[in-house]
Amino acid sequence: MWQSLLPPVRYKNGGATVESRPNRGWRKVGIMVLLAGVLLLGYGGKGCPWSKDKDDVVTGSSAPAAPSLNLTALDLGKVVSLTKNFPGDTGSSMEGYKVKVDKLELTTDAGATWVTVYSGNEYLETVGTGTDSVAGALTGTMPSPGIYTGCKLTISNSKVKVKIVSGATTYYTTAQTVESVSPGTLESTTPWPLSTSSADYDYITISSTGDSTITDFPTPLTITGNSDVNIVWACERCGIVTYNGTLPDNVISSNEEDIVHGILPAMPSKQIKLALTAPADPAHMPPYPALSNTITLLLDDSGNLLGGYCYSPSDRALDAADLKGGSLSNVSNGGNTAAFDVSFWGWPEPAYFRFTGNYDCGTSTSGTYSGLAVTGWDGATTEYGCTLDQTGSVTSK
Repeated sequence: MWQSLLPPVRYKNGGATVESRPNRGWRKVGIMVLLAGVLLLGYGGKGCPWSKDKDDVVTGSSAPAAPSLNLTALDLGKVVSLTKNFPGDTGSSMEGYKVKVDKLELTTDAGATWVTVYSGNEYLETVGTGTDSVAGALTGTMPSPGIYTGCKLTISNSKVKVKIVSGATTYYTTAQTVESVSPGTLESTTPWPLSTSSADYDYITISSTGDSTITDFPTPLTITGNSDVNIVWACERCGIVTYNGTLPDNVISSNEEDIVHGILPAMPSKQIKLALTAPADPAHMPPYPALSNTITLLLDDSGNLLGGYCYSPSDRALDAADLKGGSLSNVSNGGNTAAFDVSFWGWPEPAYFRFTGNYDCGTSTSGTYSGLAVTGWDGATTEYGCTLDQTGSVTSK
């Protein structure tokens, strides 16, 4: 799960400003002199992850709130995996996933020095209430104004809440703690204590030491000290719960494939999706079926590239994962039209795959794609004859 997020060399097989601010509602101040008056101060709540945040207007003598820095988890929803590595039955579901964030750091000099903006032992919930929903947020400390080019995120323990349906029996995770086999994984050294009673349903904690990952921002994060900052943990899940081991007493891990995909310097407002396909190869032993996966680019309101990922189910067309680097050029129409040049980490390291082309989505959810190309890390023709489809989609705010 966590390892599918990580860029560079940390991943093998395998990311409005939405701050979830509380609605302040309406506050009353009564003034009694000769007349009774009521002064109403307030503003409406915000809740759409794909809408641009507006400056709050506060009247009266109240001072505006100081800018804040938040690590916000955005749940991009679920996609369907065509196959699965381990058993998983219909009706099974992951209904909660939390990770303990030990530290979040930013850099202005490509990692030569780091500034800590969050340090603590709080858990961040990453599973929201639906597609494009904010799952949770942690508040950190604003750094000095500057242009920040990347971040380092250190996590340790995980908490997961899963029910596994097998035939007529449903098994539930319970409030227990087990040891992880290695940092950043949900596989434990001992079987999970499961219960057949829903009354016992709770988070199981997988205890591990800290594990860090460094993410380079395709578009640098500019901090002025005058506005809020959101570092966004963007998540997407395959929608099929799998488990490793045998029921009822020998399950040592359970998850939804590829739960985490990237750390972004801002809340995205647009997604560009491109289908990647590989034809069947019946001559190969064993024969390869026709395969596919999807490349996703995440953009802000101005069309700047914030991040991206290449979904990597077990039946992927390419063993690509998270964004290695990338850029957009000739951007217009808020990012609906652009040329792209992006690369995603592959396996074996330090391999990566490069994707280039142009898209013009106009004002619709689909558009024209041209000049699409896929090449391997060495510039050679991509393996398995993979191509990018000449169609795609854009989801705007």
